[in-house]
Amino acid sequence: KQRYDLQRVAIAYDAKEPVAKATGEIVFPMLAEQAGLEIVNASDPVTFETGTQNFSAQVTQLKGLDAEGLLLGTTAEDAGRLAREMARQGVDIPAIGGVSMFNESLIEVGGEAVDGWYSAQVFWKDSTESEVQQFVEDIRERHREDFAGNPDPIPDSATWYDSARITMEIAADEGIDGSTPLEQARESIRAGWANLEGYEGVSGETTIDETGQALKEIFVFEVEDGE
Repeated sequence: KQRYDLQRVAIAYDAKEPVAKATGEIVFPMLAEQAGLEIVNASDPVTFETGTQNFSAQVTQLKGLDAEGLLLGTTAEDAGRLAREMARQGVDIPAIGGVSMFNESLIEVGGEAVDGWYSAQVFWKDSTESEVQQFVEDIRERHREDFAGNPDPIPDSATWYDSARITMEIAADEGIDGSTPLEQARESIRAGWANLEGYEGVSGETTIDETGQALKEIFVFEVEDGE
């Protein structure tokens, strides 16, 4: 909102992919309300499915909404194809996408059409932190054979890794082993997570607030001049 001085936004999302769908149906409407943005198509969102190749109908729908920006729940590849069709039809508005769009494929597929687009994630593989770089190198080494085309870790893998390490450290601190009664182990781990504060991992610092939500550092990804 502040970057582009927006007031009216449209919403579009992949109705098939679970994370993208939740982003479009739950996350972005909540954030738009908090930011004081009007969603011009809240009752009739623009939708599509994973792998859509022709976005002409969706962009035609967007053209008639007089929106100043786009809230987009989709994967990077689909976002790139949507952006190209928006450029073809002259729909020149910026977009912000959810975590599913945080990928270099957005630029590879969308090219110049995604300049000025945003996404965000809790992990940045190019961080200069030594622990992050070691994690990235370890994942690349494991992926070189099975994922030779793109051996980099996906962003979510860092949070999964940290979650496993946190749970293991709680278990060690509480003396949990194979002889610990199941309910006791569960309660100790639950309490450990509930009281987590300032845990430093490869996905940054993690704190659990009083409602059970994780407070995380956010990395914002903006495309500028094709980078």
